[in-house]
Amino acid sequence: MAVLMKVYTKFFEGLASFVKILSYILVLSLMVIVFAEVITRYLFGISHAFAEEWVRWIQIWTVYLMGPVIIRSAGHIKIDILFAKMSKKLQVASTIINNLLIMVYAALLILGGYKIFQHFFTFGIKSTSEFRVPFWIPYSVLMVGGILFLLFAFENIIKTIITGKTDTFKPPSVGEEKRGEL
Repeated sequence: MAVLMKVYTKFFEGLASFVKILSYILVLSLMVIVFAEVITRYLFGISHAFAEEWVRWIQIWTVYLMGPVIIRSAGHIKIDILFAKMSKKLQVASTIINNLLIMVYAALLILGGYKIFQHFFTFGIKSTSEFRVPFWIPYSVLMVGGILFLLFAFENIIKTIITGKTDTFKPPSVGEEKRGEL
């Protein structure tokens, strides 16, 4: 059982690391495209139609890739006044229900994303920019993000059941910050 848990943990840590690296690369490419577009527009009077389109797609891909990673570490914004007042058993139950709801959302995202993907793929609809990118490529992020949400919510449920811990991300409490740091 311990070996299985080690493999299981390594898989999810590796997947999260891969998604983070991919997101960092996407954000870096977004910055390069925007910077290049600003330079070419203001210095040379040339604007590229694909730049706006690609920047929008990269932003969407980054959100759908990093959202599940943030859910995995429970780093999302939340108000936990009621949660903190619950008993430990109720906190565990609440965490499991929360992750089950995330899995329902993920399933709907995958199904809806598949319908959109199938439509664009079947009819061969492409972007209007000079690159004529098939729309099924950027819209496939709905399915990819949904799968990641599903996997990481499932991981959270398993971790909660096995460890009894309800939160893997703990921001520092007031007064815990070191002096001189923001």
